[in-house]
Amino acid sequence: MAAGGGSISFIDDATVPATGYFLVRPKRTGVVVVTVPDGRQAVLRVTNTGTVGDDVRIAAGERAESLRLAPGESGRIRVPVTPNRTVTAVAVTTTAPADVERPRQPICRVRIHTERRR
Repeated sequence: MAAGGGSISFIDDATVPATGYFLVRPKRTGVVVVTVPDGRQAVLRVTNTGTVGDDVRIAAGERAESLRLAPGESGRIRVPVTPNRTVTAVAVTTTAPADVERPRQPICRVRIHTERRR
């Protein structure tokens, strides 16, 4: 899937592709492969689409960052860059439980764009 100047490949059933973003199911870890043009890095904008707070963890390579998000809140995380590499596996873990009224509804929305490496 083309996304924000790069592309995303989906490799498991914890992620749900959508137009311009992907979703991660409740209390799951979704892994995607992110490809960006040389000299750029991926930036993820993560939004809690659930009805309760969520601790979202993003891991790529040896680095990981976490965000604590209230319902409807968004945060931004830069994907760690490995020199001379344009492909990175990114794991997005959501800890929030499923909504009782919508148990199959994904809980975390992730948009990707690229920016010049710093």
